[in-house]
Amino acid sequence: MAEDLEKTIKKVILDTRVEREHLLEILWSVQRSERKIDHNAIKLISKLTGISTLDIEATASFYHFFTEEHAGDITIHLNDSGTSYLAGATEVENAFKRELGIKFGEVTQDQRFGLFFTSCIGMCDQEPAALINDVVFTNLTDSKIASIISQLKSGIAIEKIIGEGEGNNALELIKSEISNNIRNSGEVFFNDKYVKGEALKNALTKSGDEIIAEVKSSGLRGRGGAGFSAGLKWEFCKKNIGDHYVIANIDEGEPGTFKDRILLTQYPQQIFEGMTIAALAIGAERGIIYLRAEYKYLKNYLENCLEEMRKANLLGEKIQSSSFNFDISIKIGAGAYICGEESALIESAEGKRGEPRNRPPFPVEKGFLGNPTVVNNPETFAAVTSIFREGADWFAALGTKESTGTKLFSISGDCERPGVYEFQFGITVEEVLKEVGAKNTFAIQIGGPSGKLISQKFFSRKICFEDLPTGGALTIFDNHRDLLKMVKLYMDFFVEESCGFCIPCRAGNVLLQKTLTKILDKKGTKQDIELLQECSSVMKIASRCGLGLSSSNPVTSSFENFPEIYDNLLSKESFVSTFDMSQAVAESCKYVNRENTFNQEGSHE
Repeated sequence: MAEDLEKTIKKVILDTRVEREHLLEILWSVQRSERKIDHNAIKLISKLTGISTLDIEATASFYHFFTEEHAGDITIHLNDSGTSYLAGATEVENAFKRELGIKFGEVTQDQRFGLFFTSCIGMCDQEPAALINDVVFTNLTDSKIASIISQLKSGIAIEKIIGEGEGNNALELIKSEISNNIRNSGEVFFNDKYVKGEALKNALTKSGDEIIAEVKSSGLRGRGGAGFSAGLKWEFCKKNIGDHYVIANIDEGEPGTFKDRILLTQYPQQIFEGMTIAALAIGAERGIIYLRAEYKYLKNYLENCLEEMRKANLLGEKIQSSSFNFDISIKIGAGAYICGEESALIESAEGKRGEPRNRPPFPVEKGFLGNPTVVNNPETFAAVTSIFREGADWFAALGTKESTGTKLFSISGDCERPGVYEFQFGITVEEVLKEVGAKNTFAIQIGGPSGKLISQKFFSRKICFEDLPTGGALTIFDNHRDLLKMVKLYMDFFVEESCGFCIPCRAGNVLLQKTLTKILDKKGTKQDIELLQECSSVMKIASRCGLGLSSSNPVTSSFENFPEIYDNLLSKESFVSTFDMSQAVAESCKYVNRENTFNQEGSHE
């Protein structure tokens, strides 16, 4: 067994080289072959790479999909996000437990099956959904699970199972070209007008400064949620000295968001072409697709798309007979929401723990391997392709003055037609609800858990950066949903996903979670409401990165817009608080590193 493991690691090293940036690929190879990464594997990786066992342990322990204990030959990860439970995940959860005879977090005695929860896997429009050995199964029901587990137990390969049943697997949907196409409204970018290479051909006639000026003129702002000017970001990066890099941030981990999945399955060439135009602008020769682990099943498909572009001389050396060289590779994450933050993503891409960096310096100054780096959302790069196909003026004429162009929206929850929609910025919430067939809507989580929970008084507002900004996720709740339970689910998510680096985030989320539980149990008092508000204020001021700065938003926005829900649950009795900040600090420690310890000789938990 040890000899086989050594052969596996040597092969990966031979294919990828020994540099630290390839550590996640090596760890993935061990996790796949051994179904775990234990102390012996860590020592062997260290021996073959020269990376210290401490560094390897630190990295492996950080990520959700790397396990110290055997995860089962067939590892099942059920999505436990709020949208999953809206679609009936409780029934699915019970079906898995019944069919396998184990609880979640356990492995069968023969180590054949492992059953675990995971956060949003980007299938909110096709819930409930689960990953089985990295293959996604959607629209799960009690009967489907019974069939799937029965076939797996009888030795039928997953590849043979995925083709059976309606809507089981995203890869099958890709092959049949029905992967929930973007629903268009008016004149938009994502349509059949795209001609591969046309936008790049236009860009190749311009200098880097002229390309940047065109992007700035279009008014394009980053589509990941922050809304920073794409042209300005590129300009700042170009001015700095070093080997420049372009990275597409496809760590779409915000529960309720799945637009990037549709872009990857339907319009990958537009993303790649936009990245190439960005590289031409800033003088980069290397691009990276950082693909979240939950989308690992798309890797081969995307590699084939990249190879097609190389054959068409749209990637590689002397692109379109010019002196411009640029290519794109794919790096796979390993399950960490925090890697959606650009500096944490860069750390992960370098083979390290995905912890946010102190800023400044910003990635445009010192990013990947200490070099100037542009990190943009894939939707941003796809929009760049459209700009150089149709023109900056055309783009700027769409949307609003401060929010030009269109936006992709991931819409799920209580509506007749969930999916990904493309609307011009400036559309009202009311208009969106009508378009998706939402009825009796009571509330909407806009921007995912880190966004805001809005009430009906917001429905006449416009969705744009100058009014209601969003990265694109809208989860709709009708009037029979228990909103506070949804808020509690969001806080469970943030407790699990905090990287644990800073106490305001690590302990603050636990304190909010426990206080919400107390209120839901009808033991909360007005003092608990004050505690929620005070804790949220501290987190917004003192947290190190965007996760801690925004993770209290479900609590604060729900209290601001739905105070009656809290009032109705508060107890008239006087309960003494049984949970304080010091306890929150102590309890939060168990969530650090996803509760993995990866102990070594001479080290401690």
